[in-house]
Amino acid sequence: MSSSFDRPLESNATIYVEPAKGILRTSRHGSPVRLPSNRPADFVSQFNGIYRVLGWSMTVEPESLETKHCKPCEGGIAPLGETEIEGLLGEVPGWKLREDKAAIGRKINAGTFAKAISAVEKVAILAEEEQHHPDLHLTGYRHLNIVLTTHAIGGLSENDFILAAKINAALQP
Repeated sequence: MSSSFDRPLESNATIYVEPAKGILRTSRHGSPVRLPSNRPADFVSQFNGIYRVLGWSMTVEPESLETKHCKPCEGGIAPLGETEIEGLLGEVPGWKLREDKAAIGRKINAGTFAKAISAVEKVAILAEEEQHHPDLHLTGYRHLNIVLTTHAIGGLSENDFILAAKINAALQP
């Protein structure tokens, strides 16, 4: 008699952990799973100890901004503070904090008008998928200026940095 437990899993899934919330999510379905402990390292260690004989193992990677999704924001929350902004800004190379600390921006010289329009289209698709929309300014036929802010709160939210990370990935050469 054979069972599916007689062989290793056929595909790998990356596990992302949010330790403060005591949950993990996999790259395959993204649904959060409540951990039996608020200490992910302990959970992973126990899992690996038990299931190693089956050829299964689990590794934990911190969740990146690029793998997260924007959450609807209708106001009622405070904008991010300076410490949070500085930490998140380090995860989105090329983005600059506006002087009033209410927005981040990135300037791109696309080289040609057609490439600039292609970049606008890529950003538009991401913005629609995430339901978080930047201000886009095309000037001098090839210069694209992208500005992100959460208008409902008059400042920056994690959504701005999530979209910035996704834009960076989409516009890589």
